[in-house]
Formats: sequence, C-alpha cells, structure tokens
Amino acid sequence: MRVDRIEVKLSGLVGDNLERKYRERAFSYLGQILRPVHYIPLQDVLPGWRPISATLRLMVVAP
Repeated sequence: MRVDRIEVKLSGLVGDNLERKYRERAFSYLGQILRPVHYIPLQDVLPGWRPISATLRLMVVAP
C-alpha cells in the first residue's frame, strides 16, 4: 500500500516537471509548428466580430 502512494506521488511530480519543461521551453518544442503563426491586432479582428456573433446567436436561438 505504501509503495502505491509513492508511485502516485512520483507520477504527479513527473507530470508537473514535464509541464514545467513545456512551459519554460515552449518555443523549442513548438517552434516548427508556431513559426507560420502571425500576430493579428485586435483592431483588425473587431470590425468583423459583430456580424459573426450575430450569426452565431441566430444559429443557437433559431435552429
């Protein structure tokens, strides 16, 4: 029983450590995937947001 608890705690530590590594080295892990991603200013997105949100609202309310 005691070994089971140690295994559970150890697996939690291993998971936390892996999560920390991904967070600290995100670009080295995901650099190839994120390279084509570009920043879009919020001002460029907002003008088209109103019609999309109205359309989505209509789709949800009136199926």
